[in-house]
Amino acid sequence: GTGAVMGAAFLAPFWLAGGLVLKTTILDPAKKTTLSIGEYAWELSQSLPGGIATRDDRGATEELAGADVAVSVVTNGVPTYACRLVAGRTAWGLGDGLPREELEWVASEINDQLAQLAEARADRKIAPPA
Repeated sequence: GTGAVMGAAFLAPFWLAGGLVLKTTILDPAKKTTLSIGEYAWELSQSLPGGIATRDDRGATEELAGADVAVSVVTNGVPTYACRLVAGRTAWGLGDGLPREELEWVASEINDQLAQLAEARADRKIAPPA
């Protein structure tokens, strides 16, 4: 039955237009999450089965502070973790229920990408005029 369905993640980073687009699809009965981070903009969308959108957020990539892993809930003394995407005072949860190690890997991929994009922006700002 559906009670036996475990959360699983499919993570496929790929390069587009000079920036990594990280597509994270969470395969669980609750929701599907897609995160795209490009050089100038990011978008996070979450939907329920049947394509019913529950969240659609976006903004400038340089506003993102990064990602981390935190406890989202404790049930009977057992913590459940989520990866958090942070921008200013706002945080979005990704991958609730996935193993902590997978979430930490997702957070490190997001942070590595943000660092590469920030470095590329900095290089362009200090580049000598042509």
